[in-house]
Amino acid sequence: MEQRKRNKSNPLRWFVIKMGIAALALWFLYERVFEKVPVRQLLDEYRIVFSDTSKNCLLAAVLVLMLVNWSVEAIKWKMMMAKIEIISFLKSLEAVSPG
Repeated sequence: MEQRKRNKSNPLRWFVIKMGIAALALWFLYERVFEKVPVRQLLDEYRIVFSDTSKNCLLAAVLVLMLVNWSVEAIKWKMMMAKIEIISFLKSLEAVSPG
């Protein structure tokens, strides 16, 4: 019981640790991405990719498949929840969608 008190006794400390880990992760990503390739070059490459119509078709296919994947995950979630509670497809889609 005392160990539970120790773990919950200082939530500020855990918040600071989590924020420190997040800051280190963001710094690591910045170093890996933006230090090797200038931001201007990345933006120019994005413009080239989105100006090509074949790449736009590929992007559309990715978006459609992403929606299909979310729908399949929602159906799986709905089937698993059916043993506990009957939920609608929209409710299950809300449960598996990011954000």
